[in-house]
Amino acid sequence: MGKNISPKLLWENSPKNTKSFALAIVDPDAPSGDFIHWVIYNIPPSANNLPQGIPAVSSLENKAMQGLNDFGRIGYGGPCPPKSEKHSYVFTLYALDTGFPLHQKHPTMTCKKRWKVIS
Repeated sequence: MGKNISPKLLWENSPKNTKSFALAIVDPDAPSGDFIHWVIYNIPPSANNLPQGIPAVSSLENKAMQGLNDFGRIGYGGPCPPKSEKHSYVFTLYALDTGFPLHQKHPTMTCKKRWKVIS
């Protein structure tokens, strides 16, 4: 098993009316179905990257928030499929027309139904 170091990610051409970003990393090949490795939200609209090695804390200096992953921990949980299996990891960055209140602790993938995704 790895050291659970979040990867560096870059993006560009964000929609003009973006109020925040949210990122989810999901393993759709897990035996129990979609397995969430990372959910981070309230990423500022001015951001165009996430650095490698984001600490496993719920609230970041830039006001971004990290939710619980399916390992039951805050922050990024690296890949750890069974040795005999190959798994895919889907990275999805959502450009949102809203932010989240800072008191909202742990949104999960079910929040996609409430997020107003603009791109």
